[in-house]
Amino acid sequence: MDNLNRLRDSLNNLHILVQQHKMVSKTQTEKDREDALLFALKSLLDSRSTPTWLKSVDDNKIIYVNPAYEKEFGIPNEVHLGTSDDEHWDDDIAKGYLDNDQLVIETGQEKEFVEVVRLEGVDRNYKVRKWLVVIEGVVLGIAGESLGIVHEST
Repeated sequence: MDNLNRLRDSLNNLHILVQQHKMVSKTQTEKDREDALLFALKSLLDSRSTPTWLKSVDDNKIIYVNPAYEKEFGIPNEVHLGTSDDEHWDDDIAKGYLDNDQLVIETGQEKEFVEVVRLEGVDRNYKVRKWLVVIEGVVLGIAGESLGIVHEST
């Protein structure tokens, strides 16, 4: 009887290990696919001639700016990563950006705004289109989670 119990315990432990391995493999496959899709999105945005940036919906931090943004505003991607608008722009301007972002998040609809950018003490108006980037369905594939807001300035 003792051998039978040890065999059952061993089989049970083996079953648990197999299930854990399956979960790790599935998670890694999803992460690899998500990484590939993010790389494709970044490549697409890098090729745009207009300033474009991504923010996370969760904490409204900038997670990407394209080369056209760097050139237009003189703030490189590395400086922007993980920062919020109020770390780069005056409070009144940053609040306007956040209010517009929230409107897009709440409605889930692409919207166009005129936003002010203050560079070297001079206010410049930009027409800005904002929309949500969502990974879902056949187009991008993973789990329907929101990546963040895409902003494009013209």
